[in-house]
Amino acid sequence: MTTAGTPDPTGLPGGNDAFRPGARSEADAADYAVRVGITDSADSAPESPHHRRARLARRRRLLTWQGIPATVVAVVGVWMLSVWGLTFAGNHAVVDGSYTTAIGRYRAVERLNPWLEQWRVHYNLGTAQLLDDQLDTAVSELEEALGTAPAAGTVQVKDDEGNVVTILDPESPECLVRVNLYVTHLSLAAQAAEADDADTSEAEQDAAVEAAGECEVPPPPQPDPPQPDPSTSSSEPPTAEPTPSDGSTGTPSAEPTATGQGDSSASPSPSPSPSPTPTDAKRQKLEDRNGDANSTTGSGGGYGRQW
Repeated sequence: MTTAGTPDPTGLPGGNDAFRPGARSEADAADYAVRVGITDSADSAPESPHHRRARLARRRRLLTWQGIPATVVAVVGVWMLSVWGLTFAGNHAVVDGSYTTAIGRYRAVERLNPWLEQWRVHYNLGTAQLLDDQLDTAVSELEEALGTAPAAGTVQVKDDEGNVVTILDPESPECLVRVNLYVTHLSLAAQAAEADDADTSEAEQDAAVEAAGECEVPPPPQPDPPQPDPSTSSSEPPTAEPTPSDGSTGTPSAEPTATGQGDSSASPSPSPSPSPTPTDAKRQKLEDRNGDANSTTGSGGGYGRQW
């Protein structure tokens, strides 16, 4: 048994000397490492330049292969953040009514993102153009969105009478696009009607019906009822005494004539309703197919989200 400060004949550290700085020389420590199998040689020869170059080359290769995935992840992260940020900014511009600003931001998203969720990219841009009255370009964007939008599933809702009916999901991408495309075609039809272009107006209403598909859409706007517009004679003022309707001297008629002559207390009758036109038939078709589109009891009512 050895005591503190007494060297161990075996050369192994003994007592507190194993923990005291300077208790063993470097040569003794190296010799001990060889005996316990820590190193293969008692002589720690310096690393040769060839081995050093090989070791550094391996390290550089490892850093390169590990750096490529890290760089790709960083680039993808920046790209996704840019797309999300521009889309978010475009949505806020639409809510604020700055449609021109929203169109610019959605166009930037279209340039940055030609791969993911293309239906949403074109849907956002087309909706902003619709709100900004750029109807022709809105039709183009929304039709492109419809071509890539996922198909709508079905949901069950209750109609106004409490019956359970099955309709296409109004919140599905397909129906969201179809509703806005339908509204765009109706807006074009209204513009054509204001310009007295009946053929174009009817064609746009046909396109609206086709764009709606089987999705629930709002009914078309109803025209104002015709107001009575009696034509009075400019040369002969109406009198309180009714005159014969045929201009003869027979028994006077109580009905007002076409010239407005008759009893002053009688209200003039409106002109007869015109015969139904193709526009009226198309409007009736839309009303029959989408009669409950604005129902508040079902999830299919309303105009759908526009962004």
